[in-house]
Amino acid sequence: MKSIILVLSILMASSAWSQDIYYNLGGRISNDDSGGYEGGVSVTVLNNGSEVKKATTSSNGKFSLKFSIPIADKFELVFSKPGMVTKKLSLDASKVNEEDLTAGNEMPLPPLKLGMFAEREGIDFSFLDTEYVGEFEYNTRSMGMQPDLVASNAIKSKINNLLLQAEKNKAELDANYA
Repeated sequence: MKSIILVLSILMASSAWSQDIYYNLGGRISNDDSGGYEGGVSVTVLNNGSEVKKATTSSNGKFSLKFSIPIADKFELVFSKPGMVTKKLSLDASKVNEEDLTAGNEMPLPPLKLGMFAEREGIDFSFLDTEYVGEFEYNTRSMGMQPDLVASNAIKSKINNLLLQAEKNKAELDANYA
């Protein structure tokens, strides 16, 4: 019985000592179709599939979120709006060393700029349900989150090719109609 109580005490003590990283995230969402900014976009922070925090962009496309995630966790940002193609970002803080954090356990994040566009008839963007348009990983040298530009450029190219195909298909339909 004493050993069970000791194990429970250790588990409770370790969970009391687990630390969170505090993030202050802001950014602006643009509309790639209109060239302006997009209001009404839901920006959702997910950790292990559970919603941590949610905000909505203002009419000028700006958003701001303050939230905490357990140290060394990976999490996602999901940008969605009805009629628009949903996009996701991955942030990986698994390499964070507690001693490298600032006094308030804050992790600075660069302002995010993300472009969204309307869904296109006949074009399947469902791969964006599982693929990220951007991936950030904690860099132990710079002690901050760094984007994976190779992965971002690859997904951007895939999206642009589909958008170009949609325009080509529309032009062909318009020519056949005329």
